[in-house]
Amino acid sequence: TARCAEKLRSQHSLAASITVFIHSSYFKKNTPYYSNTTTMRLAYPTAYTPELIIYALEALRKIYKDGFMYQKAGVYLTKMVPEDHVQPDLFGDFDLERHYRQARLMCIIDAINSVFGRDTLFFAVQGVSRPWKMRQGHVSPHYTTKWSDILTI
Repeated sequence: TARCAEKLRSQHSLAASITVFIHSSYFKKNTPYYSNTTTMRLAYPTAYTPELIIYALEALRKIYKDGFMYQKAGVYLTKMVPEDHVQPDLFGDFDLERHYRQARLMCIIDAINSVFGRDTLFFAVQGVSRPWKMRQGHVSPHYTTKWSDILTI
């Protein structure tokens, strides 16, 4: 969720909806299979990480079931809008000053993380130590976006 929010901010966008999915292995024998997805509409479009985390955890609580060996879980954001095209609800609790404070805070966190490395500053809910790491062993080279991956002949 934090990485999604970081990418949103780098694209100067906000998300109005969040989807959380989980599933166990369909191919693992002798274990039950379970898969579920839920989408939540946000009160107003945001790229504020703590708020997205709250919505993601709430969505996860709706679909999580004990007794399954989960293989994969994920979050994706939809209904993106440019950050300068926010149209708050006339009768909602949208506070423009709070929105600007949140944007400044996230900008500072992103700046620190870009200088000192990803996850220099992070939210406790992300976990302090991760015994797992995303599998990226078969990633294709980024010929068009990364100088070190350009082929030399």
